[in-house]
Amino acid sequence: MNEVRTTGSVLIIDDHRFQRSVLTRMLNAIGVADVLEAEDGAGALALIRAHRDSLTLIITDVDMPEMDGLELLRRLSDEAPQTPVAIHSALDRALLKSIEVMAAAYGVELIGVLEKPVTEETLAAVVERAVERTASPKQVVPDADEAQVGTALTRHEFEPWFQPKVDLRSGRVTGAEVLVRWCRVHADPLPPDRFLTMVRERGMMRSLTLAVAARSAGCS
Repeated sequence: MNEVRTTGSVLIIDDHRFQRSVLTRMLNAIGVADVLEAEDGAGALALIRAHRDSLTLIITDVDMPEMDGLELLRRLSDEAPQTPVAIHSALDRALLKSIEVMAAAYGVELIGVLEKPVTEETLAAVVERAVERTASPKQVVPDADEAQVGTALTRHEFEPWFQPKVDLRSGRVTGAEVLVRWCRVHADPLPPDRFLTMVRERGMMRSLTLAVAARSAGCS
């Protein structure tokens, strides 16, 4: 098998030491020398903050204790929005498809699903895809200025989007998380990564939060 050429690191997140060791050996075999490991979401976020500039790929399980995979994906959209992510799981294919949809809603750069047991060929393909993405990173450009956001707040253009929270063991919906979309007139809705940074920098986060909370409660 041809080796993957990358100088970056790959982070594996899985609560099972054996699964982490199998993936690490496979990554080493295909040419990835720098492999980081975390057994839970909290440890993963600490490693991401320490190695943010060198990460090529994050490989994560989704059925984990404490912080489950869905919560971790949500956090990754804030902590590592430009880093490609692959899911490594033995869950039912239908559940994995739902998780892919949720990852897209969070704005996570999901580039593949590695179903257990993974092979070197499928792993190498995902790593190569990640290398291509990080070599030409996606540029996120704000789509509006402070005045336009203020007008959008007045017009109630920021709407809550309810994302179901699913118990990965039972497949049941246990609650919902409120996300936000900017639903502009005569244009496609904008995801939060296209405007939240500017909203925070201009000190408008409280106004946006209150507006979305009111819409969520049916008060406006």
